[in-house]
Amino acid sequence: MKVSEAFSVDDGFERLKRHTAAWFENRESVAWIIRGIETEDWLMAKEAWDELSNETKTDLYLSRRAGGLWSPKEYKALHSNEFFHGLDDD
Repeated sequence: MKVSEAFSVDDGFERLKRHTAAWFENRESVAWIIRGIETEDWLMAKEAWDELSNETKTDLYLSRRAGGLWSPKEYKALHSNEFFHGLDDD
């Protein structure tokens, strides 16, 4: 199978549309997630993430490189143990 057969421009566009809609509809939670990552307040970031449905999380999970909202630092943080477990140093 060729890459062009596995992933079409239309598929990418639909994914980006879902991402943008999820971002807009959940912008307050997204803002808290970003703020938590910026300040390394993992509990804040994790609580905001956990408020989202699994479908919304899937739609939001798109790197900036692919047209998503997450900076490289934020995207990396979404994969971190601190974020996943909502860990704080306190």
